[in-house]
Amino acid sequence: MTRHSGGPVLDFLDIDRDSPIPLYHQIYTELRRGILSGRLAAGTRLPSTRSIAAELGVSRRPLREAFDHLTAEGLLDARQGAGTMVRARADGRLPAAAAATTPAGPDDHAMIARLPARGRALTETTGFDTRSTGAFSPTLPAADQFPRAVFARLAARHWRMAAPHDFRKAPPAGHAGLRAALAEYLRTARGLVCTADQVLITAGGTHAIGLLARLLAAPGSRAWTENPGWPTGRQTLAAHQVQPVPLPVDGEGLVVEAGRRTAPDAALALVTPSRHYPLGMAMSLGRRLELLDWAHDQRSWIVEDDYDSEFQYTTRVLPPLQSLDRHGSVIYMGSLSKVLTQALRIGYLVVPQALAGPLGRALAHEKVVPTATQAMLARLIETGEFARHVRRMRHLYRRRQQALVDGLARRFGDRLPIATTDSGFHLLATLPDDPAGWPGGVALDEDETSRRLAELDIAAPTLGSYLHPGADRRACRRVLVLGFATLTDDELARGLDGLAAVIGGAG
Repeated sequence: MTRHSGGPVLDFLDIDRDSPIPLYHQIYTELRRGILSGRLAAGTRLPSTRSIAAELGVSRRPLREAFDHLTAEGLLDARQGAGTMVRARADGRLPAAAAATTPAGPDDHAMIARLPARGRALTETTGFDTRSTGAFSPTLPAADQFPRAVFARLAARHWRMAAPHDFRKAPPAGHAGLRAALAEYLRTARGLVCTADQVLITAGGTHAIGLLARLLAAPGSRAWTENPGWPTGRQTLAAHQVQPVPLPVDGEGLVVEAGRRTAPDAALALVTPSRHYPLGMAMSLGRRLELLDWAHDQRSWIVEDDYDSEFQYTTRVLPPLQSLDRHGSVIYMGSLSKVLTQALRIGYLVVPQALAGPLGRALAHEKVVPTATQAMLARLIETGEFARHVRRMRHLYRRRQQALVDGLARRFGDRLPIATTDSGFHLLATLPDDPAGWPGGVALDEDETSRRLAELDIAAPTLGSYLHPGADRRACRRVLVLGFATLTDDELARGLDGLAAVIGGAG
């Protein structure tokens, strides 16, 4: 076990790199204990996060997170130009609320144990995405390319021209203008067969899956999911008392026959037919027809997650599964957040006509996207700015994908084999079994490699982390998922440097 401690002011601060407890939580817990015990007196000025990080041998990120938590609790006071100090009241003591609070340790399961099963499952839903930031993040669009000027003009116009009805909340199914604009865009760009009435606005994919699970699947029912596949979708189903049934994926996509054998009566199937997430193949026409036949036979639902088909770089993407549906079995799910920015938290469903009314009424119980934001997005699509942005981003992401491929080749040669696809935000890189021959090569497994990269603020999840818990990981062994959408030149260089520092490189 390797341990590190802080400098003179924080000589009690220990971290354990071998512990499963995240570094930020170790630092937060130790500092909190030091403050509440009086070891760090009120008014004590703490060293900078940079100096503590250097002393501990970690990145600044876990320090910043720990400081932010303590500041939010009222235990620290950060002032511009004055640094960060232990907070005091006028009489020099700790704030009363903080002093009376019992420290919350990372192993405190008592409160979670009091929750019902659904509540416990909900607390686990977001666990997969906690490291999905930083260089190589496979899930983020390019924040530096958000069309700020265009959106600012639309926002100014919206508020300048707003009529009294614009200050009311949108109907439960969403802003009429946005639903109409999306229907037209999807018919033209993706070949969907739909009307505006069939388009429902959601607060993103996770919200949509939760809504569908509650409405379309009875508690205790089952849902087909891809394995490997989207972990948050799988967790969201489980959180709403729908049991995910992991099904294998081969070169043609989801193995439908395995689903018929394992769970023929499943209520739902959550699939990514246009481009499997995260492996990247498209579902063959034969498999699509098999899946549609199963749904029709069982009166089950197919949720088609078309998460990134806007970004097809070299070939035309296959038409959506929804366009083949003749029995009203397919619910199409898309995202504007992936195209623009996750800060918007907006997505949509295209549902069979008979389901549009019930689902629209069910949305009355949800808190979704503000009306003003929906109205601005409608205008963005109507003016053609959205389509122009998609075209710009498609070219940019293709260049960034190639820059990552070239950078990996320069740094690692053929020692780090990669698998690319002609669409999406990420590629797959396979770590060598024996890097001993590399300059500075280190023999680490993929989990340890990913963990050490995360400490450098580099998100590189393992392919195995996309598997259903308990699944055989051998087929995914030593594979990392490396995103390229966010890679400016500086971020690419930082990511490659970090990767070389962790696993060694060819120079």
